Amino acid sequence: QDVGDVGGRADEGEEDEQIVGLVLQKDPAVEIAQPEDLYKIGLQAKVLKKLYLPEELIQVIIRGTSRIQFLEYIQEMPYLVARVEPLAEKEYRDSVTIGALMAEALTLLEKLVYLDPGLSEELLSIIKINLRGPGNLADLIASNVAFSLKDKQVLLETLDGKERLERIVELLEKEVKFRQIE
Repeated sequence: QDVGDVGGRADEGEEDEQIVGLVLQKDPAVEIAQPEDLYKIGLQAKVLKKLYLPEELIQVIIRGTSRIQFLEYIQEMPYLVARVEPLAEKEYRDSVTIGALMAEALTLLEKLVYLDPGLSEELLSIIKINLRGPGNLADLIASNVAFSLKDKQVLLETLDGKERLERIVELLEKEVKFRQIE
């Protein structure tokens, strides 16, 4: 596994070349996060598009490419730059158990889409088209459903795709029950 550097601001660099590291703050209330305020596991992402908005705002569209571990921060000003290492995920071959778990997750997601007006019906089609395995399914669901940031961080830190999908099923079950009560 290679160790590399990621960092920078989304408003710098060429869009088709820019790779950034994304990491959650432990406490979102901290206005200017220092390295100790950040989790150690994050996401490497490619900047797909930058939209320049009024009032010097920039909306950035990204695609996550891999999980990474932040080893050390080598620059703090004017923005953070870190030395990172990619994290390998446990791969699974198709099995009856994995297939059943994936089907359960998709069924729960379908119920949630029906119950939550904030989720588009097109989401199911998009996920099915991009489906490549249990970890990928868990990631697609996690990136499109409004789970808590703490839950999303736990999912990000779970390198075993089957375990991640099992956690997604638990979260979807809670979310469906909550929506049915509303």
